[in-house]
Amino acid sequence: MARSFLAENLSSLPSDVAEEIVASLPDPRVSFRPARSHDLVPVVSGDRARPLHSLVSPREEANHTVRRLERCAPPVFVVAVGLGAGYHLRRLPRQPWVSSVVVVEPALGILRAVVERIDLTDFFSHPKVRLVPVAGTPRSEQAILDAYHPLFSGNIHTIPLRALAAIEPRSVNAAVSAIERAVASASGDFSTQGAFGRQWLRNALFNIPRIAGANPSLPLRSPRRPQRSKALVTAAGPSLEDEIPRIRSTQRCGDTLIIATDTSLPALRSAGIEPDFLIMIDSQMISYHHLLGGVSEKTLCVFELSVPPAVVRLVPRYLFVAGTHPFSRYVSLFPGGPPAIDTTGGNVTHAAVDLARRLGVDKVFLVGADFSYPSGKPYARGTYVYPYVHARSHRTRRSLTQLMELVFRDPLATRRRTNGALVYVPHTMERYRKAVAALLCTPPPRAEIKRNPLQPFDWHGALHRYLRSLHALPVIGENIADYLGRLTPESRRIIATILPSAVFFLQKGLDARTALSRSVSTAVRYCDWVVREFS
Repeated sequence: MARSFLAENLSSLPSDVAEEIVASLPDPRVSFRPARSHDLVPVVSGDRARPLHSLVSPREEANHTVRRLERCAPPVFVVAVGLGAGYHLRRLPRQPWVSSVVVVEPALGILRAVVERIDLTDFFSHPKVRLVPVAGTPRSEQAILDAYHPLFSGNIHTIPLRALAAIEPRSVNAAVSAIERAVASASGDFSTQGAFGRQWLRNALFNIPRIAGANPSLPLRSPRRPQRSKALVTAAGPSLEDEIPRIRSTQRCGDTLIIATDTSLPALRSAGIEPDFLIMIDSQMISYHHLLGGVSEKTLCVFELSVPPAVVRLVPRYLFVAGTHPFSRYVSLFPGGPPAIDTTGGNVTHAAVDLARRLGVDKVFLVGADFSYPSGKPYARGTYVYPYVHARSHRTRRSLTQLMELVFRDPLATRRRTNGALVYVPHTMERYRKAVAALLCTPPPRAEIKRNPLQPFDWHGALHRYLRSLHALPVIGENIADYLGRLTPESRRIIATILPSAVFFLQKGLDARTALSRSVSTAVRYCDWVVREFS
């Protein structure tokens, strides 16, 4: 009877990945045939038998892969579509010029059959290797984004298992599409990190002492109304102007939470509407303009940890949340830390929808979320942008010119005519719309915001632990990809918190090693300042 390697292989994988493999059944089409080199090769039967690797010397495939990728500029980030028995990938993690190897598997049944018969523990346990057992899904995209960083990972090279592409063409094509989307997202995020990376870290560190002073009483119940099961999210699109009467009547009924995005707040307040929640995730000081008209004590302001500290001082009641920035998520792991919220959509409406769902409401309605510029109009009247452009206008650059510059600052995805008026849809807005639509179609999150009041937060302890972890990082070597691959999981988590800041320094002309070192020293300097000023 053939020996089973299932237990050894599963013990080398993260628990969530191992559970998915255990839950799947071995594909009955898979059999195993010894190659001339005596290595076992999985063979999938069908219209004809298809071996997933060479039946002569499958290990030679690894040499071919290494020789082909050696000609590429280092470092190299490998995404393999289909594992098979892994012969073509086994040498890659040991190469110093390979930053990571992510394997997305389109056929779980084939994978289950392989891990039962072939020993892959050395490959699975290597720190550079990550296995994603469900390909072509948002989870596989996120796994690539978690492992890939343009600063250190290098160019992405996709290695499909050709025999598997003939057996499972739809699944393999879905996996390749997911990889392409992940690459496009990472490229866009890279430029954003270059602009705001250091600012995110500075704001978040300066806000840490204020977490303990937050007043997080959640306005979900009152003596005369039970838990509310509906939420109305207000965005700042031009259609918000027409929806003001509906919002006012909805608030009078008292059965719906009003959650305002920061940009929509001035328009609501000018109409006499005080929302239950205000949410802000932007780290730029332009956010200050949204709150200059004041915020009612009835409104709980929900701030992502990286908002400007000056904004927090403007409001009477606030609650910090942790977006998807690595440092925010690191702080959220501490007892009493800010609850997590999904900011992957890149826009505050997406974050507001996720907030509503984490507050336990059953239905979420959107108003003012146009995700377009109807008739070339960027925002509803009453928002900050109109007094802002009026104050900056002069004879050669009128307010209308500045508003149209806002409309055309991003390339247009489409331009259509609706009710006789032109509607402009930039690529960025279309991406935001798809992200919000996808969020609304997913099951509600398990992690609800319902602690009232929240657990006390020891910011001294959290900051001192972060400082100790920064000081404990190994000396950064010349080969960044090899350095990252040798880090412990805890050190990798700490390095991830400063990678956006490193992108900022990289775009200032520093090399990767110097940019990473400068980011570490900058984080230490900010921590020391916070401890000194708030202790």
